[in-house]
Amino acid sequence: RVFHLPLTPEEKGWISRAKVIALLRPGDVFVFSGGQPHTALVVGDGINVSAYESLVPAHSDAMDLLVQSNCGKSHWKSCWMDDEDLDELYEDVVDNLQKALREPDLDRRLRVRLQACARVMRENGDDYCQELWEQEDKGERRRRREEEDSGSESYSSADEGVRPAAKKAKAEPVGKQEPASC
Repeated sequence: RVFHLPLTPEEKGWISRAKVIALLRPGDVFVFSGGQPHTALVVGDGINVSAYESLVPAHSDAMDLLVQSNCGKSHWKSCWMDDEDLDELYEDVVDNLQKALREPDLDRRLRVRLQACARVMRENGDDYCQELWEQEDKGERRRRREEEDSGSESYSSADEGVRPAAKKAKAEPVGKQEPASC
């Protein structure tokens, strides 16, 4: 719905629920957390470019929101990810956190933030997310998508080989239930 002046009482009520309302000028850059409801409307005669990408900043609150994905209390059910896609996302996040934390020259402040993100995933993540971290702690690295592609082969996180290509999750209609951790 597009609001216009004068606002109705109902529209004022909707706007009062917003945490932030920002007016953007040409040339401004904006970033929204994909886990929160958001919208942007560009008005004017100039050229406008918008892109949409999943972004989780290196902050424990953002990571906590991510691990609450597919939970009714955090996300409207129509916006839930496919469970296989969410598991693959968790695999990628764990892999990238581990890779970054192994960097010897990583900025101290960023290291602290990434360690906090890992802690949130370990403590608040769903069963699969916690399983991924348990594997990392044991020096193992098994990924469901890779096991499906390679016939249940697994390898250590210390291996320096090339990772097999990720298998695209099946887009079949599945009745979703909230994970136990929600």
